[in-house]
Amino acid sequence: MQHPGIAQAAVVGAAAGEMGEAIVAFVVAKPGSGVGGDELRTHCRALASSYKVPDRIELRPALPVTETGKLFRGALRDEAERIMQGTS
Repeated sequence: MQHPGIAQAAVVGAAAGEMGEAIVAFVVAKPGSGVGGDELRTHCRALASSYKVPDRIELRPALPVTETGKLFRGALRDEAERIMQGTS
C-alpha cells in the first residue's frame, strides 16, 4: 500500500507444493498509474525482507468484498490456491 500507484491491496498465503506456502498479493492500481507486477516486486524488495516479498502479484480491477463491504479474504485464498496450482 505504500506505492503511490496502488489503490488497494490484499495479501494471502496459498499452498505451493515443495515451497510450502506462497505469498500472493492481489493489487488494484490507481486509474492511469500504469503500475505493473515487476515494478511492485522491486518496490516490495526495497521495503521488506526477502521472505515478505510476494511470490506472485496479481493485478485486478477490484477486490472481492462481502455483503457488508469487508474484504472477502476467503475468495482471495481460493483464487490464490487455483493460481498456484496452475488452474486459473
